[in-house]
Amino acid sequence: NYLQMPDGQIRLVVGSYDNRLYCLDAASGKKLWIYETDNYVNGTPAIYDGTVVFGGCDAVLHRVSVATGEAVSQMALGQDCHVAGSVAMENGKVYFGHYGNEFVCVDLKSGDLDWGYPSPTHAFFSSPAIAEDRLVFGGRDKKLHCVRKDSGEPLWTFKTKRKIDGSPLICGDKVVFGSGDGRVYMLALEDGKELWQFEVGRPIYSSPAIVDGMIIIGANDGRLYAFRAKP
Repeated sequence: NYLQMPDGQIRLVVGSYDNRLYCLDAASGKKLWIYETDNYVNGTPAIYDGTVVFGGCDAVLHRVSVATGEAVSQMALGQDCHVAGSVAMENGKVYFGHYGNEFVCVDLKSGDLDWGYPSPTHAFFSSPAIAEDRLVFGGRDKKLHCVRKDSGEPLWTFKTKRKIDGSPLICGDKVVFGSGDGRVYMLALEDGKELWQFEVGRPIYSSPAIVDGMIIIGANDGRLYAFRAKP
């Protein structure tokens, strides 16, 4: 991720499998600071109020000053609660899942856990898509989950045949995502009703994008697929 500083300098922030978060000057590539954790930094960090926010495979939610690289806060999530995906953030709330079989919301202003959405036996790797009143995210329980943004109350789930590690994409009143069962799905955001699917035939663990009215997604067959609505 990146952030423009008050002096106009643009800083890039990126995590690494050497257990570190790096901050670079975008113009020169010069290393400005390094922040060390106790395990992999797998997901893309988010930026909030001059800080970098990310979950680590050390089972900690980290908040680091972009200016200095020093820790602002660290929230221990519990044993085996490794965060492998990217966090999503809105209005000072950070949303993410972890390997402790729970999807959570943390209030950065108070430092409190607002709510948790547990799974009996499966982890959450997928990053969420945020709508006005709800969140949508995949689970390793082979389901796409939709919950209330303010409380984590479940609204609906949609069952596939394999795990969902990629992030869903909200497009207006629809949700698009890929599954390890080799299919691309489109659902109604309101109730999770299936509207369309396409079978690729090989697992899909990547996240879709929308470009010029097309859905674009990669699959494990080494191909990139593009779909457009019929005229």
